[in-house]
Amino acid sequence: MKLVATGLALAALYVASQGVNPVAAALAPGDHRIALQHGGRQRSYIVHAPPAAGEGRPLSVVLNFHGGGGNAENQQKYSRMDMLAGASPPC
Repeated sequence: MKLVATGLALAALYVASQGVNPVAAALAPGDHRIALQHGGRQRSYIVHAPPAAGEGRPLSVVLNFHGGGGNAENQQKYSRMDMLAGASPPC
């Protein structure tokens, strides 16, 4: 839980530091690599916006963290969460 809170805080700090209005900062569908400096180290993450992101409606957010020694690209391939993000919800 602490790791999730830290990740959310970092994302919020990044958005705030860029002077970006979060409401107007909608991402186009696809993968977006974002990097920021924290504690003297560069951190990066991938934001995958599913095809429905282009429709302008609210979407759920899923945080997918890799373990120690991993990286965002390998976790993205391993978890296959992108495929689920583009799938229709069950009825």
